[in-house]
Amino acid sequence: MGIRMVFYFILQLPQLIQSASPFEAGEAGCKETCENVSIPYPFGIKRGCYHNSWFRVTCNKTINGTKPFISRINMELLPSYWPVEDNRVTVNNPVTYLNCDDKGNNGNTSSSSVNLQGSPFFLSEQNIFGSVGCGYLAIIFRNNQTDPIAACLQQRCEGPISSKLPGCLTMVPENLTSYTTALRPMTEIISSGEKESSKRCTSTFIGYSIELSEISIDMTHVPATLEWNPVKCDLE
Repeated sequence: MGIRMVFYFILQLPQLIQSASPFEAGEAGCKETCENVSIPYPFGIKRGCYHNSWFRVTCNKTINGTKPFISRINMELLPSYWPVEDNRVTVNNPVTYLNCDDKGNNGNTSSSSVNLQGSPFFLSEQNIFGSVGCGYLAIIFRNNQTDPIAACLQQRCEGPISSKLPGCLTMVPENLTSYTTALRPMTEIISSGEKESSKRCTSTFIGYSIELSEISIDMTHVPATLEWNPVKCDLE
């Protein structure tokens, strides 16, 4: 008798998990905000208002005020025009720097600022890869430096460095959960004797509908489109 009861419980376990899922609680209506940003379901702040822990949002204090963050991936959630039914939201994606003393990066290669592997989230193909600066070839790799997926070439440097630098943009051909960027000085590629622009401050980023006229070398984040795959069960 006892064995049959245990077997029956195991058969009923998926239905029990589903009935206890916060998904239904969220559908019942949780209108939450963090400062002036509305938190759309499946995201939420209070327990029962988010689909599962991947979609939990916390209101964090920053130097620019209180901001909503998707807690498990530590990305700021921005006001979004996407219908959440499309599994898309807008987030603040960090910019990566090279040869910028005040931003703490003086190496030859900029590693990715975001790694979403293991999560249901990914940066969609609607984003673009860009770079601000002059005299560099900007390259993005899937997750190492042996498999490039896109590149763009900055203009040649003319005049002193200012916050409004030229740059380049190119399409990202696939959804990404992680990436690595690299910058190669064109003077070293074309003429090894010219080194004057190889130490200029430059940056790379992945963002959505970015115009070069809207960005500068001083920006630390750009808006990006984040999508997710369906998540039915969250053991955590």
